[in-house]
Amino acid sequence: MELKRRDFLKASSLGAGSLLLTQFVNQLHAAPKTRPARVLFFVQGNGVYPRDIQPQGIERLKTP
Repeated sequence: MELKRRDFLKASSLGAGSLLLTQFVNQLHAAPKTRPARVLFFVQGNGVYPRDIQPQGIERLKTP
């Protein structure tokens, strides 16, 4: 039986690809079926600075 170089390269690349593909398929199979719940909060100051709404006669505490 004569084995041509091109046939050998095809067979070896398919074999190497299948080894890598099985790991990928196993990871997909082990992945959770539902997506995890996520919450995203946006905190905005609405353009009001605390120093602007400080009542007269009350000192603001100094923070480091």
